[in-house]
Amino acid sequence: MQVIKNFLSLKEYQEMKKIILANNFPWYYNNSSITKKSHPQFTHLLYSEQGQVISPFIKAINPFIEKIKPFIIFNIKINLNYRSGKIVETGMHYDLEDKRFKSAIFFFNKCNGYCRVEDEKVYSEDNKVLIIDSNTLHTGSTCTDTHRRVVLNIIYLPL
Repeated sequence: MQVIKNFLSLKEYQEMKKIILANNFPWYYNNSSITKKSHPQFTHLLYSEQGQVISPFIKAINPFIEKIKPFIIFNIKINLNYRSGKIVETGMHYDLEDKRFKSAIFFFNKCNGYCRVEDEKVYSEDNKVLIIDSNTLHTGSTCTDTHRRVVLNIIYLPL
């Protein structure tokens, strides 16, 4: 597990955040985040598992993609978990069984929501990234101290 604060330059981060957190950014409702019983969330798929760019907004995250230097991209999506009355974990899962792949979780806003890997919680902070092996069990969460928690998830094979 690797946690890197201030992952992008301030300018790159602010430009990305301005687009992704804009009021007119298109979000798509999902009844659940992981399993049928998990907390609902909104998502925006940028790049599919079939190797296709799905959204023109992928251009907005180019600085992030360039910095992690993926050899192969498996999937890219953005998740929005809205505020809840108490912190709700979205469900332990792994992103991909293939241990060669990495999962990068990039946080767009500071809040009391987190990503938990085993017993360690990595709290959401602006411009911070958590990188784990894709076959590592982890969970996200909702937040209670701001309107939303927004993260970018990319599953990739590193160079």
